[in-house]
Amino acid sequence: MPESKTKKEVAESLDDIETNINYINKIVADLQDFSRSINPEYSDFNLKELIETILQSISRQNNLDVSVKIDPSFTIISDRSIIRRILTNLTVNAIQAMPTGGRLSISSFKEGGNIAILVEDTGVGIPEDIKPKLFSPMMTTKAKGQGLGLAVVKRLVETLNGTISFESQEGKGTKFVIMLPLQLG
Repeated sequence: MPESKTKKEVAESLDDIETNINYINKIVADLQDFSRSINPEYSDFNLKELIETILQSISRQNNLDVSVKIDPSFTIISDRSIIRRILTNLTVNAIQAMPTGGRLSISSFKEGGNIAILVEDTGVGIPEDIKPKLFSPMMTTKAKGQGLGLAVVKRLVETLNGTISFESQEGKGTKFVIMLPLQLG
């Protein structure tokens, strides 16, 4: 067997191993976040910079149009790592809901004493029979899903004294709305 072919096969195997390790790490993190007590550590951070970091860390297909509509100077006071977990999970779900491409939009605005963060996609949408159970543990429509992701997201949002809701239409997409108490940095 030629050396270059062996190197290529080894590289592919290592990529597969890394993918599976990342998947296992996500399952463990979801189980921990769902079962342990969470004590937020508040600090001020730039929301747009955090979202751009999240988007850079997630692999996505080329036929995806991504839009971030957040004031570049918008600084909030919250738990950065919790917000990162919430938005990473919602963003990954949105991308997975658009296997042939589409539009992902993340935006934010102030409303009264709250900050709203919206994560919208033009994906497959959520079936009507799934909607009432969407935030329940072990609820998944994915072949490889564990069904903890959105249950964890809801728990994390509530840990920050916020709420999460969604609107979805099959074949048209989904919009998640996170409302958090506004604390500006």
